[in-house]
Amino acid sequence: MAEPLKLPVDCDQLKHRFRSFIRGDLTMQRQHGFMARADAAAVKIVLPLSWTHQDRNVEFNLHAWRFLSPYWELFFREPTLALFDEMIALVQSWQTFVDSGKVSKFTWYDMSTGIRAAHLGLFKEILKEIDASEATVNLIDRLVIQHIEKLSNQKFITKGNHAIHQINGLRLLCSATGESSLDSYCEKNILSLINDAFDENYLCNENSPFYHKYNLSLIVQIQAELFPNIKDRINDVYQNARFITPWLSDVHGEFYQIGDSEGKGESLYNKICVNTLNVNDTIYTYKDLSASGMCFLRTMPLQPAADAFSFVFHGTCKTKIHAHVDHLSFILFHRGKELFSDSGKYTYNYGAWRDYFVSDSAHNTLGLVDFPLKVADLSVNSVTVDSMVLDGDYVGFSGSRFIENRFEHRRKITMKPGFELQICDEVLNKTTSPIEIRFHFSEQVQAFVKDDTCMISVNDEKFAVMHLDSGFLNIEVVAGQMEPHIQGWVSRSYHEKQPSQVLIVQYPAEVTRINTLINLI
Repeated sequence: MAEPLKLPVDCDQLKHRFRSFIRGDLTMQRQHGFMARADAAAVKIVLPLSWTHQDRNVEFNLHAWRFLSPYWELFFREPTLALFDEMIALVQSWQTFVDSGKVSKFTWYDMSTGIRAAHLGLFKEILKEIDASEATVNLIDRLVIQHIEKLSNQKFITKGNHAIHQINGLRLLCSATGESSLDSYCEKNILSLINDAFDENYLCNENSPFYHKYNLSLIVQIQAELFPNIKDRINDVYQNARFITPWLSDVHGEFYQIGDSEGKGESLYNKICVNTLNVNDTIYTYKDLSASGMCFLRTMPLQPAADAFSFVFHGTCKTKIHAHVDHLSFILFHRGKELFSDSGKYTYNYGAWRDYFVSDSAHNTLGLVDFPLKVADLSVNSVTVDSMVLDGDYVGFSGSRFIENRFEHRRKITMKPGFELQICDEVLNKTTSPIEIRFHFSEQVQAFVKDDTCMISVNDEKFAVMHLDSGFLNIEVVAGQMEPHIQGWVSRSYHEKQPSQVLIVQYPAEVTRINTLINLI
């Protein structure tokens, strides 16, 4: 049996400081491969290791050295030189790839560099205690210098959660090397990033419920003791933003698929349901985050799932990070079923599928037939969501958006929860293209169009009927379409998609107002 190595005296403190990078099961990883995501193909971590991959997210995770976390977990339980040398061999493989001149976008990618810096901090801490070879020491020292030089260059620091990874990694690395000259640089950046990441309502500015929670998880990783002058601000943001997360989840506890979102959220609970209204003896709760671009209305958390109702109206536009062209769109659950849906994320890989899922064509909003919009077409702060209006049994949602050289759009939704929605779209079309309104249904919905009405059913049970404004040029229900363009798909998890129906109603270019009535059954 290999003789165990000596670990640092402050081993528990060290593991706490680097806790986000010491986790996983190496036995499982060796048996099944490295899983960059639960829904990604596993990669065997054996030499020679390929540092390129057809899935760009997997390739990013390889260059971030995330596969080392299970090694560290085992190493801190059973520290042996053989295991340490195995880790060093993987690091040397990466360095050889870099030195060879081979190309990967993620070699010196913002976020991967920050995560690698944290792993290098762990290597530096262990090298203080063991008698390693000169080649190993030189390899790690060379990489430490390179990573500090990269990350201490303000021009290299990006925005959003990627930048938090960059600065957190740099600060952890500096804590291992004893470099204190960058302390103020790190504090200044972390404070700026936190202030930019979360707005006045403590909602994350990355246009995605999933990334709201993800950014919160990064704040937990930030070691307050390493940022003593701003620890109160770090704690303030975390304590308040965590109460927003449950509002970003639907009646079944899944994240609303807004922006790049998917997966399990957090269930709402009564304690944070401060605002309520009674409609026909059903109690609803609501949250007005209109200044942030989101408004929520739903039945109380203890309402049985089969009777649950929820509605979110949104138009976040303070950044383009993880954004989709989904402004003034909505998602609606009625009697526990998702009727009007968001198409989801599907992929981060560039191409036709990513273009579709982020476009306005994939969301419950208004657009132009000839000009499907991409995120690049957006301007920051070009969308306004108004405060919710309560008037007896009715709740009003509204907002405006502006697309340069295309159109101006104002939407007003007047709702009696559980009963009806009146949607008024006012548009100033600056082109000759026909106007198009899309209504995306969840994959469990069947839509049947007759004349100017659309019946919405689930498993042959009627849930709603839509009454469409007259004067339309064309009306159709599409599902699983590939040609002449992609339309009618929903994705609930990464790289998985299935056909779902979308009602597309086209009106003449000169139309200025379109009214749609939805009666819930």
